[in-house]
Amino acid sequence: MEDYVMPLVVILIGGLFAPLLTQLIEKTYESVSHSEPLKKPEVYESKEIKRKKWLKFFAFAVLMQLILFTGFFFLSKLVYYDKNYFSTSERELIRTGLKKGKDYVIPKMTIRIFSERPKTAGLYKDSCSGNAINYCMLVSISYEVIALRAYNSEKIFSEEYNALYAKNVVREPGSEEEGPDGDPNAIHLIYDLKTSMAKYERKTITTRADYLYDTLAASREFFKRVFTGRNFDMFYYYNKEDDVIGEIEFQIISRSLKFDNPNTDDALYEKASGQITAIKPDLILSNEAVGCMQFNILTCKIPRLNYNDKFGIRWKWTN
Repeated sequence: MEDYVMPLVVILIGGLFAPLLTQLIEKTYESVSHSEPLKKPEVYESKEIKRKKWLKFFAFAVLMQLILFTGFFFLSKLVYYDKNYFSTSERELIRTGLKKGKDYVIPKMTIRIFSERPKTAGLYKDSCSGNAINYCMLVSISYEVIALRAYNSEKIFSEEYNALYAKNVVREPGSEEEGPDGDPNAIHLIYDLKTSMAKYERKTITTRADYLYDTLAASREFFKRVFTGRNFDMFYYYNKEDDVIGEIEFQIISRSLKFDNPNTDDALYEKASGQITAIKPDLILSNEAVGCMQFNILTCKIPRLNYNDKFGIRWKWTN
């Protein structure tokens, strides 16, 4: 609201004081330059003289208004706007979302992936639906959402988890009301999320799913490159819905696996044009001298994920 009110206040104040200030500037100009005051043309004067006087009169009026409103602009900027308004990526995302007619924007996404052996992941048995479980991956996605309209216990978006190599994908409860799974396939989850939000309210919406494996495939493709071996996994996010997304961060976490040092191309950002940028993840290891809390954490992020862009990460570990 202030984006509209404050400029109107500045214009109103400028309109009130402009005639008085114009007179003061005119009188000052006359006294300094010893010129005659500017007057409108008289009826009896010739057309040529009238034309010159009108041009001079309007040129002076436009110049005075320009000087005055420029002064009011910089004064209001100095007194108010520089202290209360700051350029942020969120404001730009909201503007982009409004231009695109979106119902929400996502300033940040955090994708936390817990890559574990079954016992460390907390599974009470080593099988599920008749399949042995030798490796599991819990994916937890947190969307920081700003609503661009009001929601009253209604759908905000659909969530989808799709596995290429897992035997089963099991949904875990998230932060919002979730609809039924729309696909009976064991390796594909798709369901609606319902929420209540006021317009321009910010909320973190979280979804979760477990990927269960009997074994990891010996050969897998990651961004059109084929990798061999069973001691690695991967995950990527594809903005195929034209969501307005700001920062997206991967956090890969494990307590049972020891991650290898990442390579420069273990995280890849592919634009819709096909251009690929390699990003080296950061690896944080627990202090082995302490020993009571073992962990491995890989992190990497990008500042923006546009329509049809993809961002993915691959990680490796030692047996």
